[in-house]
Amino acid sequence: MEVKDIQGNILIDALVTEQAVKTEELMRQHSITLSWVSVTNDELPLGAYIEHEGVRYSLLAPYKPEQSDEATFAYKPVFEHPVMRWKYIPFFFYTYSEGKVISKELDWSLTDNPANFMKAVCDAILNETGEDWSYEISADLPASASQSFSNTDIFSALNAIASAKSGRISDKALAIIILIERR
Repeated sequence: MEVKDIQGNILIDALVTEQAVKTEELMRQHSITLSWVSVTNDELPLGAYIEHEGVRYSLLAPYKPEQSDEATFAYKPVFEHPVMRWKYIPFFFYTYSEGKVISKELDWSLTDNPANFMKAVCDAILNETGEDWSYEISADLPASASQSFSNTDIFSALNAIASAKSGRISDKALAIIILIERR
């Protein structure tokens, strides 16, 4: 499998072993861990990526292999799904003027309907990443809810919203609130 740098240049064409694992844990983890052995001790830079099923999985931190013996190095880098970057992006409340963001607040509360919570999430994703997402919400949700956010990232905020709607994060909670990336 080709591991590429941010510019798309091939860094390594890794022979994927049986130890390679794809992990998808609802609203917790979505990654691919590769595993190989090499005689070189090359650090993989932040942003290095692989492509799997049309999706770019990236390193969210530089990766340095471990020396396994005198002559070889064991690589086990974890490449994250794009949604996992949201763990590192602040969840702001935005004030707009003439369609432009004029201020951002990290500590804020909202009492509103589920659609406006999800609009806040989609606004944060668009403003901070440039990715355009929409949402669908089941009519089964309560008409109103309250939630406070204090120095929260987008991923944690989405988890908090899903938990508030159902009492815990589950497949059902996220089926009620579905994010859809517009391509």
